Amino acid sequence: MYRGFIKRFFDFLVSAIICLLLVPVFIIVYIAVKLDSKGSFFFFQERLGKNGKTFKVFKIRTMTDKPRETTQEILRGNAEVTKVGAVLRRLKIDELPQIINIL
Repeated sequence: MYRGFIKRFFDFLVSAIICLLLVPVFIIVYIAVKLDSKGSFFFFQERLGKNGKTFKVFKIRTMTDKPRETTQEILRGNAEVTKVGAVLRRLKIDELPQIINIL
């Protein structure tokens, strides 16, 4: 019963509360990202999850919206990373939307 209903309810409740608390942060970051570069606010990436199922990970876009070579590693100081994106990456704020995946 714990792995089924109780754990799922607890995960949903905690992630919903965290999402509500993060709304002001998301608004500020949204404005900063949009002022710094054009393109969408979110970046979606497919990842492999439990039991081999793929799911989309939500992240805040920290790079330009130009097409890029996917095999290239992005290192500190890369020209494709926006100014705001560099700060978001350093503070790990770009990872916060992943809480949406729990919902």
